[in-house]
Amino acid sequence: MRHYLVLCFFCLQMIQSVYAQPVLNHPVWVERFYKAWGDRFFWMGSDVNATELRAALIEVLQVSDREGVLQKPYHLEHLVELPSTKASTDSMTLDRLFTDAALSALMDHRRGFNRKNPMEFDAVSSVTRKKEEEWAVNALLGAGDAVSLIRLFGSLEPIMPTYRILRQRYAAQANPDTLRILKETMNLFRWIDHFRFDRFIVIDRSTAELFLYEHDTVRMQMRVVLGKEETPTPTFAAWAESAILYPYWYVPASIFYKECIGQIIRNRRWLDWNRMEVVDGAGGVIDPLSVNWPSYRKGGFPYTLRQRTGCDNSLGIFKIDIQTPFSVYLHDTNNRGVFVRKHRYLSHGCIRLENPIGLAQALLGDRLDVARLRACLTDQKPDRVFFSSPLPVFLLDEL
Repeated sequence: MRHYLVLCFFCLQMIQSVYAQPVLNHPVWVERFYKAWGDRFFWMGSDVNATELRAALIEVLQVSDREGVLQKPYHLEHLVELPSTKASTDSMTLDRLFTDAALSALMDHRRGFNRKNPMEFDAVSSVTRKKEEEWAVNALLGAGDAVSLIRLFGSLEPIMPTYRILRQRYAAQANPDTLRILKETMNLFRWIDHFRFDRFIVIDRSTAELFLYEHDTVRMQMRVVLGKEETPTPTFAAWAESAILYPYWYVPASIFYKECIGQIIRNRRWLDWNRMEVVDGAGGVIDPLSVNWPSYRKGGFPYTLRQRTGCDNSLGIFKIDIQTPFSVYLHDTNNRGVFVRKHRYLSHGCIRLENPIGLAQALLGDRLDVARLRACLTDQKPDRVFFSSPLPVFLLDEL
C-alpha cells in the first residue's frame, strides 16, 4: 500500500509538471494591466482582431529574437502551440501569458535587457526607473490591434546611425562570439536611447574614444586617454552640470604620497618647477618652507598640493566635472603627444581629451571665449560655466 501511494504521488507530480504554466517575468505588471483592462480578455477573443493581434505579437517575438533584440524569446514556444488548443486550456491564464511576453519584449526593445557586466555607478537610470512599469502597461493598453502593436514596437527602434550599422552587421554575421558582442552592444545602445536625451556623451573604454551625440547623430568624435591597468577608469552613467575654464589641479592624496612627497623632500624646488602651491582647507596658500615635509612621508599631511592654472597644468585649460564617487573627470592635458599612440591607457583614472576646445565650443557655444582659452594664459582665476541643462555622460565597455 505504501509503495502504491508513493507511486501515485510521483505520477501526480509528473502530471502537474507537464501541465504547469510558465512563470511570469513581470507578475505585478501583468496584474496592474488587467486591473486597468477590467480583467477582460485582451488576446484570447474569438474575433479576427484578436487572432491578428496574437499573430502580430508572435511575429514580433520571432523577428526580434532572430535579430538579437530580445534577451530570450519570452514564452514563444507556448504562445505558438497553445492557441490552437485553447479549448482545453485556461484561456485567461494564456491571455496573461501573452501579456507578460508583450510587456517583457517591450522593455527589451525600449531599454535593453539586464547586462552581464553592470556599470560600477549609475545615477542616470533613476530618472526613468519608477516610470518604466507605468509606461509599459499604458503602451500595451493602447495597442489593442495588430497594426497598433507593430507600430508600437517599431517606434522603439533607435534611429542612431551607429545602431543601424550594428543591426546590419548582426544580420550578416554567423560567428557566435561576434554575435554575442554585437548583441550586447546593441543592447547598450537601446538602453542609452530609451532616455531620449537630446545631447549626451558616450566614452568607449574598449577603444579609448569619445562620442558627442546630438539628436541621435554623432556631432564629434575624438581619442581619449583612460586609466592604466593599476588605476582603471570605472564604468559609469552620470551627470555633468558644469565645466571649468583654467582649472586648478588638486593633487589627490594617493598621488601625493606615491609620487610627490619623495620628490619634495629631495628638492624643495620641485614645487616651483611644477608650479605647485600648498593650500589649507580654506584655500589659503601656505609657505612650503614652514612645512616639515619628512614628517609626512607616510601620512597625516594636513594640507593639499594645488597646481596653478595655465596650459602647463596637468588638467590643461578645460575640465568637465562629473558627479560620481570616483573623483574622475574629463579634462585637457599638458601632454598632447600621447594621443597618437594606439594604446592610450595611461592616466590615474581620469579621461584626457584630444580636442578639449572643440568639445568646449560644442557644449558652451557663444558663452565660450575661445580666444582666451587659446591664449594659454597663466595664473588665471578658474571660471566655472554651467551647461544649459545637465549633460549625461556614459562610460561603457565594448561599444
